[in-house]
Amino acid sequence: MLRKRALAVLFFLLAFFFVTSAVDFLHNHRSINESVNCPAGQFLLVFLAAGAGFFAIKIFLILLKTLIYLSENKYLGLPLFASLSRSPPLV
Repeated sequence: MLRKRALAVLFFLLAFFFVTSAVDFLHNHRSINESVNCPAGQFLLVFLAAGAGFFAIKIFLILLKTLIYLSENKYLGLPLFASLSRSPPLV
């Protein structure tokens, strides 16, 4: 199961990088100025937005994991001194 998941992740990463690097093949204009309906420009904007979204989610998850770790372990290093009082002597 783990091998299939790793292969699926690798496949999607390779497909993502292939499409983002091959976007120049989709240009349909000859000038330097980009037209509004250029499919290459639209693909590039979508994939750049997806990359920025993946980056933001990754940063959020790292911060969330750090906060959870800190909140769970904040009392582990504190010493606990239990000073019990002694009962009075029986006379």
